[in-house]
Amino acid sequence: MATLDLDELIGASLAEARKTLPVTPRIVQVLHRVGKDHAGDDAVFVTVVLGDETPEDQLNWGALGPVSRRLADAAQHAYQFQIEAIPYVRFVTEAQAKDEGLGVP
Repeated sequence: MATLDLDELIGASLAEARKTLPVTPRIVQVLHRVGKDHAGDDAVFVTVVLGDETPEDQLNWGALGPVSRRLADAAQHAYQFQIEAIPYVRFVTEAQAKDEGLGVP
């Protein structure tokens, strides 16, 4: 049986978590990368790409906080037995993701 590497484990865990997220705001894509934070600690950086049509009133912690917590928990669950890493979750719109070259379709 093949073993999944850490990146694949996190991707699979985030994909499962995404199935449980609310329908709005519309999530276009969930991207992640494993790296080091500003202090040099292991980290998982999660970028949630929201639809450009997301209304301003959904771009607040009340709407996005539960999404952030669910994805951070999923990332932590994926690597809990391999490394101690801090999950960082940020939100961008499709237009912002394209401007940053994040490979959003």
